[in-house]
Amino acid sequence: MSLRENLVAKFVVYYGKALNNLRQMLNKRDVASMSRASLSSLYLHIIAIYEEETVDQSFTFGSGLVQLTRDIIVKHQQITCPSVLKYVANASKSWYFPAYDQKCLKELNRFILSLEVYAKKSCNFQALCSYNDLIEFSKKFDDWAFKFDSYQVVRDWLISAPSGLFVLPNFTTDEFELVVLYLYKVLMMMLPNLFPRALFCYPHLIRVFPMTPPPQPLKNSYLQYVCQYCIRVHDFFYKRYNLLINLTETSKRELMMKAWNEVIIEEFSNTHFDYYHFLHFPMSLPFHRLWDMGMKSVDMKHLYSYNHYQTEWFRKNCFQDPVVEIHYRNFGFGPIPQTFSFNDTLLVDSAGDIENNLLVSYQNLINGVANEQDVIPEYTLVQAPFELTINEAYKLLGDFQELRREKEKQNLEFKS
Repeated sequence: MSLRENLVAKFVVYYGKALNNLRQMLNKRDVASMSRASLSSLYLHIIAIYEEETVDQSFTFGSGLVQLTRDIIVKHQQITCPSVLKYVANASKSWYFPAYDQKCLKELNRFILSLEVYAKKSCNFQALCSYNDLIEFSKKFDDWAFKFDSYQVVRDWLISAPSGLFVLPNFTTDEFELVVLYLYKVLMMMLPNLFPRALFCYPHLIRVFPMTPPPQPLKNSYLQYVCQYCIRVHDFFYKRYNLLINLTETSKRELMMKAWNEVIIEEFSNTHFDYYHFLHFPMSLPFHRLWDMGMKSVDMKHLYSYNHYQTEWFRKNCFQDPVVEIHYRNFGFGPIPQTFSFNDTLLVDSAGDIENNLLVSYQNLINGVANEQDVIPEYTLVQAPFELTINEAYKLLGDFQELRREKEKQNLEFKS
C-alpha cells in the first residue's frame, strides 16, 4: 500500500469518527458542547476542501458553523468564538469588494519563471517542490473557468501552499527557498483582492497580515530584487484590503459599489504609487478645480483610467471642450449614480484632505506627470476596532446567511 493510500484509509476512519462525534455534540445544547461542535464544523469545513473536488460538502460544514454560532447567541446570549465573528464580518464585507484587475499576474508570473535558473542549481528538495507547485498554480490563471470558481481557487491554493508559508521569514537560510516563500506570501495577499468571492466563502483560510522583510539583505542581488518586489506588491494589496474593510463599514454599500474607482497598476516594478491607485470616489471630486489649478491640456490616453461614473461633471460642464466630449462618449452612457464620498465612510474626518490630495494626483495623471517615489495615503493604515454587541452579532450572522444563500444560488447557476 502506497503512502497516499495508507493516509486515505486512515482519513476515512477518523473522518467517520469526527462526524459521529459531531452528531453527538449537536444532540447536546449546553454552551460547551455547542462551542465544540462549531469548532469541529470549522475543521471539517477545511478538511473537506482538501478531499472534495466539489464545493457541496465544504459549504454544508461552513453553513453549520454559522448556524451553530448563531444558535449559541440565541440560546445562551454569549459570544464564545469572537474570531469566527471577525471572519464572518470580513467575509460579509468582501461580498461587496471590487475584484482587482488580474493583468498584474502577468508580471508576477515573469518573476516566478525568472527563478528557474536558481531552481536548476538548487539541491533543496523542499524548495524545489514548492517552486514547482507555485509554477503549476500560476498556470491556472489562464483558465477562464478557474477565475470564476472561488472554490477551485481556494482548493488549489491550499494544496499548493507549503507549510513554511506560515513560519517566520528567518525560518530558512536558503535564499532561493526564502524568495519562493515570499512569492507565495504575495499570492496569498493577492487572492482576496483578485478573487474576493474566495475570501467570502473561506475567510479563515486566506491569511491577511503585514509582510516582514528578511532580517538582513540577501547576498544574491537578483534574489534581493525579487524579495523587495514581493514586499512592495504585498504592501500595496495589504493596504488595499485594509481600506476595503474600512470603506465597507457603511450602510450605503450598494451605492458605494457604483461610485468607487481605482487606477489599476499592471506592472508594480516600474510604477510609483499615488492617491488615485487606491480606491476612491471620483464623483465626489470637484473636477472643475483641475482647471483652476492650471491644467492647460489633456493627455487623452490617461482619461481612459477613469470609470464612467464620474462623467456627470464633464457632461454638465464641458461639452464646449471637444477633447472631453470625445472621451465622455467613450466612457459610456449608463445611469449616473447618486454621489458617494469619503464623508459616507469611517474616514469622514479626513475626507476633505483626502479629496484635495486626489485632485492634485489626478492633475498629475492627466498631464502625464509621474511620481519619483511612492505616495502612500495615511488613511490606508487605519485599523478600525472590531467590537460587537450580542444583537449586532446576531444580525451579522443572519445577514451573512442570506449572502451565503445567494452564493449557493450562483454556484448552481455556474454548474448549469
